[in-house]
Formats: sequence, C-alpha cells, structure tokens
Amino acid sequence: MSLTHDRRDVLKSNKYPILITIGFFLVTSSVSFLYHDFWTIFDQDGIFYISGGQQIIAGVGENVSLLNAGPAGPVLFASLESVLKDGLFSIKIISLLSGTGIVFFPDTYAPDPITITFINSTHQT
Repeated sequence: MSLTHDRRDVLKSNKYPILITIGFFLVTSSVSFLYHDFWTIFDQDGIFYISGGQQIIAGVGENVSLLNAGPAGPVLFASLESVLKDGLFSIKIISLLSGTGIVFFPDTYAPDPITITFINSTHQT
C-alpha cells in the first residue's frame, strides 16, 4: 500500500469531524478578526496575562501573582506579543488554535457520549 492511499482512507473515514472542525475554525476566526478588533472590558484577563508574562520574561517576575493561571500561558502570550507587536492578535491566534484542537480531537478520538451513557445505564445493578 502506498502512503497516499492510507491518507485518503483516513480522510474518508474522518470526513465529518474534519468538516466540523474546518467550519468551526472559519466561523470563529471570521467573528474574531472581523467583529472583535479592539480591547473591551471583557478582555482584562488577556491584558493582565500579557503584562505578567512580560514581567516574567524581563526577569522581575518573582512578585508576579497570576490567579487561576500558571506562568506558561502568560509567558507564551507575552513572547508571541513581542514578535507580532499586537497583544490582542496573539491571544486570538492561541485561542483559535486551541479551541479548534478542542473541537477536533474529542470528536475524532473519543467515543460517542450517547453510547457511553446508554452502556452505563444498561449495566447498572
């Protein structure tokens, strides 16, 4: 068997999860980049995480206290912000990629929750 034949079989068997993921990515990216193009009052966490990550990268992060977050996320946000020079855009990119992964992987690799509920309800004593 050739490698391309295997790839085609994988794409045919996962047609719906791939289409759902592409649709999710296109809709959320269009909403994110076309309709939400400025910082709002609801984006305070993003500003806080970027400034905390910048302080950690600068070496003065010993007194930084990030509630509900470890240091890896804010450092990732701040490092991407230093490359792109736009904090909102960098947070949007990370959120879109992680959200798309959350949509794709459970739908592809996890069993159907309805089947799990049915199996669990029939095996109760």
